Amino acid sequence: LHSFPTRRSSDLRILGDPCFDLTSMPWASRHITIDLTIVMCDATFLVPDGVRIEDSMSRVLGDLTVRGLSQPGLDGPVLTLRGTSILSDVDIHGPGSKKYARLRKKWNR
Repeated sequence: LHSFPTRRSSDLRILGDPCFDLTSMPWASRHITIDLTIVMCDATFLVPDGVRIEDSMSRVLGDLTVRGLSQPGLDGPVLTLRGTSILSDVDIHGPGSKKYARLRKKWNR
């Protein structure tokens, strides 16, 4: 389980399933960029409602899905994902996602 209190952070994962809970951390700015390189992984993010997701990742046989987020406002926080995903998926869950509460409980024991 990771949190990113800075404006820009990076993570490299091979053969693992990284989990990122961005819901209760103080955001260093309204715009956070995460450089993510994942190979044969499933990365999962929990984000607060109203976050706008900007996807700038390069993918080879992988998907990005966003669930449970309401329409972000113009002045809402922004999460930019950059980097490379090979044989990997990125799942982003907001409070409206069916998995959100279960994942928060599991990760924040």
